[in-house]
Amino acid sequence: MKVPSAVAQAAKKLGVSNEALRSMYGAEYLLHFQSRQPGNHVLDEATRSALAELARAGTEGFNAVVANALGNPANQSRVDAMAKATWQPGYEKELLDWLKARPATDDLAAPLRLLGGIDTPESRATLLEGLDRYSASASNFVLVAAALATLKERGGAPKIKPKLYDGNWSGLRASLLDSLGRMGGEAAASILIEFVRHPEGTLESQALAALARIDPATARAEARALLDGVHRNEMDAHQKQLVNQFLKTQ
Repeated sequence: MKVPSAVAQAAKKLGVSNEALRSMYGAEYLLHFQSRQPGNHVLDEATRSALAELARAGTEGFNAVVANALGNPANQSRVDAMAKATWQPGYEKELLDWLKARPATDDLAAPLRLLGGIDTPESRATLLEGLDRYSASASNFVLVAAALATLKERGGAPKIKPKLYDGNWSGLRASLLDSLGRMGGEAAASILIEFVRHPEGTLESQALAALARIDPATARAEARALLDGVHRNEMDAHQKQLVNQFLKTQ
């Protein structure tokens, strides 16, 4: 396949061979294909084998993933899974330096997703700082929140909260609610409970589903309180139906 010129340039700078790039693209294709299969969250043998082959390339395998991310930063593929399979401590320095040098308004989907597969104090710090750095870039902010959730980094929850009530971010609330649920912890749970009880609430069922990841019993209790009108007298009919459906699945 033809390698995009920006990816080729990044690969050359990082000392990545064509063989390592081919391995990376093979793993990326299989991950992308599998992600499109509904309800399939377990990697099949072919995908695991492709990731193992990429990992055997050591630093070069990880740098092939980084080159793809840096050369094609808007890429939405499963770079986090490839990073997790190939990363070893210290491999991530080039990526972190690159991110800090890029304008906050750039589309940084792939590099930010990559950090979700790298669990180091430096990557966590970069992501936590990113909640401030990308506060005016909705797409990057949401990706940072998702990466923090993947790492179970709970320190980001308080900075996500204001975005839930910002009308300009209404289309991204569901993603942020999901990230809070995956982060876990008392702070995220409190934010989700407050959101469910808000008098002008929306997406109650999504917030309950996120809360159920942290505290299923409290999520059920909050759902029943909503339906009983404990926190407010009225609720959107469609959301009421969804809350009922939520309770049936718990």
